[in-house]
Amino acid sequence: AAYSRDEMKALTDVLKKHEHVWVMTDDMYEHLVYDNFVFCTPAEVEPALYDRTLTVNGVSKAYAMTGWRIGYAGGPQPLIKAMAKIQSQSTSNPSSISQAAAVEALNGPQDFIPENNKLFKSRRDLVVKMLNDCPGLTCLKPEGAFYVYPSCAGVIGKTFLRRRLRDLSAGVRGRRRRAGRSLRPFALFPDLLRNLDRGAGRGLQAHQEGLRAAELTSGRSP
Repeated sequence: AAYSRDEMKALTDVLKKHEHVWVMTDDMYEHLVYDNFVFCTPAEVEPALYDRTLTVNGVSKAYAMTGWRIGYAGGPQPLIKAMAKIQSQSTSNPSSISQAAAVEALNGPQDFIPENNKLFKSRRDLVVKMLNDCPGLTCLKPEGAFYVYPSCAGVIGKTFLRRRLRDLSAGVRGRRRRAGRSLRPFALFPDLLRNLDRGAGRGLQAHQEGLRAAELTSGRSP
C-alpha cells in the first residue's frame, strides 16, 4: 500500500500534536511507483515536523545496488552526529568504494529508472492477474515497490490444495534424485512468469521442458 498526500497529511496532523514523538521515514522506494502515483514524505507534507524527522534512503532498490550495502539519512544535526558515532564504533563506517558508487548513481543519468519501472509494472500486472485468477486467492494491486501480498483466506481448510502440493513435492524430489549432484542451478522462474500467458508451448510446459533440458545438460537421462 502507498499513502496518498491526503493520507500522509492526516497522519502528520496527528503527529504534530505529540511533540515528544520522533518520525523515521523509510523512502527507499520513492522512485518505484506506478499508475501516476505521486510519492511524498512526511517532512515534505508537514514542514513543522522537519526538526524531529529522520529521513532514510539508499541505492539498493531504484538503482539496483543491493550488494553495495549503502544507504544514507538526513535529520537534525545532533541525531546524525550520534548515529555517525555509533556506526564508527560498530562497523568502522561504510566502504569508501560504495560511497563513491552511490554518489555516481545519485548524480548520474536517471533515465533508466522510468524504463525499469515499466518492466516492474508489467511484472506486477502479470503476477497480480495470475493470483486473482487462482480460485480462493485474492491480491490487491500495489502502487509501488515490487512485492505483492495475496490473501489465501479462500483456500484455508481446503484439502485439494494439500493434495496438489504433495503431488508436486513428490515430483520435485524425483527430479532431484535423477539429476544428482551434477545438476547446476537453472533459473526458470523469470521465464515461467514471462511465458505463462502466452498460450500453448509456454508457461508450465516450458518450465517442464527446461527441467528436462537441464537434466540432459548434466549428462544424465531424465
